[in-house]
Amino acid sequence: MFVVHESGASFYELPSGRRVATTTIPPGWRPAAARFLAEGAARVWLVPGGLRARAEMRVVDLAADGAASGTTFPIAAAIDPVRVWRGVLADSDGRRILTLDAGLHLRDGATGEPVASLAEGTGNIPALFLADGRILVEGRAAVGQPPFAHPRVWVFDRVGTKLADFELPLLPPGSLGIGPEVAPGRVVLGSHRDWLLLENALVVDVASSGVVDKLPGLRPAFGFPRASCAVPGAGSSVHFFMADEGRGAVHPGRRLHRVVRIDFATGERKVVAGPGAVVGDRISAR
Repeated sequence: MFVVHESGASFYELPSGRRVATTTIPPGWRPAAARFLAEGAARVWLVPGGLRARAEMRVVDLAADGAASGTTFPIAAAIDPVRVWRGVLADSDGRRILTLDAGLHLRDGATGEPVASLAEGTGNIPALFLADGRILVEGRAAVGQPPFAHPRVWVFDRVGTKLADFELPLLPPGSLGIGPEVAPGRVVLGSHRDWLLLENALVVDVASSGVVDKLPGLRPAFGFPRASCAVPGAGSSVHFFMADEGRGAVHPGRRLHRVVRIDFATGERKVVAGPGAVVGDRISAR
């Protein structure tokens, strides 16, 4: 197990819990993302913490034999440490990262060197690494141009070359929600009406841009609201979604939610939490 905090990173052996390797992280840095590179090797990316944001990041590598290295690299603009969870996204093997610094930039995961600029603009720009290395990004209108009538998706290859650009006419205007990838090349896409509610979620085949399934009233149950998928790649056909059930009768001020387990390989849907769930039923994430 690889554990990172503001003062260090460590490998622990499971199930014993014995620490087998550790490295110190200098003061003033906050972990943003971490990935295993291979068996016994991991990498973490950090952004400056505290009140004085700096336009730089740090990457630290640690091996189970205790070997460690770190380097600091410049970025285009400081990443807000409060919103660091959406400022840095790493691919599944830690070789590439996306940074949200005065636009969305593809960088080398080891050095932070820029590879390509994928989108311009400020604020959140949703993106997702697919299991095969392609990158999905919310399309943005050029500066001075009117916004798109419907959400758009830009598709890039591993080195940031644009492969496709398609519109989602079944989705209303709003911030695009991207992910998870539920099968190779098939991704859940939706439009956010507000900061919590994802409406009209669709399963889209990226190669054809065609809609293969609809998930009305459901939104992915991972991470923070409006965050892209935290773990890239379709490692499992099973994914969890939330459904808003409105206000409760006992506590009218509280919203009721259901959690629905969907196996996209078989099509099975099952309520596993909230109204309609079987009490004591065992939940499988596989």
